[in-house]
Amino acid sequence: MKFIESNEVAEWCGEHGIALSEDSKPLPEATLIHNSRIVYANGKRSGQEPNIASRCVRALGSWEECLLCVTEWGIWGSGEDWPKYYAARGKRGERRSLEKAPGHLFGSAEGGTCQ
Repeated sequence: MKFIESNEVAEWCGEHGIALSEDSKPLPEATLIHNSRIVYANGKRSGQEPNIASRCVRALGSWEECLLCVTEWGIWGSGEDWPKYYAARGKRGERRSLEKAPGHLFGSAEGGTCQ
């Protein structure tokens, strides 16, 4: 995984034909939107987060490269574990904030890495 800044997110989206909003955030692509939803914890921690993440990755099918761009946070403040999240980024050598580097670029070999 590689962490990328907003300008790199915009560049990646441009190269892959993904439209951007006026504030340069990726817009939802109709062909990538699934018509099903899973409510598993209603905004609380359930312990099922890794399983849900794995299901989401599998739902994408096969890919060579995948960009996860975090565009909002603080929605369920009590369910966000910022020390753990930043520790996970740190283990991958990332020291920039989520605000500075919101893009998470995965290669195809990382498809099952949801930890």
